[in-house]
Amino acid sequence: ASQHISTFNRENFLPYFEEDEIFNRRFYDFRTLVSCENLSKELQEAIKKKADEIYKKNETNYSCLIVNDLSPKQIFIRPDNKIGLCDFEIMAKGVASYDVGFFIANINIMRVVRPEYKEELKEVMHHFLDIYFTHLEQNIDNPTFINFTKKHINFFIGTSMLNRIDAVPLEPHIPESKVEEIRNIGVEFIFNQRNF
Repeated sequence: ASQHISTFNRENFLPYFEEDEIFNRRFYDFRTLVSCENLSKELQEAIKKKADEIYKKNETNYSCLIVNDLSPKQIFIRPDNKIGLCDFEIMAKGVASYDVGFFIANINIMRVVRPEYKEELKEVMHHFLDIYFTHLEQNIDNPTFINFTKKHINFFIGTSMLNRIDAVPLEPHIPESKVEEIRNIGVEFIFNQRNF
């Protein structure tokens, strides 16, 4: 949240990321799920339309610097007991809801893969969101930015879940037997039929 807050609409450095190919490519990965044979054509078009709407709304500038690959495996506890992050090589200009959605998507996938930890992972997810939004609301005086971020998290949770199973090679910790369940949950998030 600190990174999103300190870089939101910062005219002094965001122009350096104005033509950022990484964020646009990753964002449009979700639009190019249109090439995913595992989804119906209607569903592919609906996802593309929703992504276009979010991208167009972002032209009113809710941009900040995002990690662009924020997942639990990139978080560690420093020797001074503070939380640290690693893996910054693809940071980019983007929307905060992307980072938050990507993080929650990774936890949701693990909830499917490791159902014995489902409730504990749900607690982690809610704790993360509570801390994130508390910090955001206490440190940024822009309700529109906060509302935009909250409104689009579900879309990025869902598309990130689909991306993990359909747009990149399947990771070894995700069994093939769980793919359909992950895909169905991802689609439900995209269309706000499921909440975290």
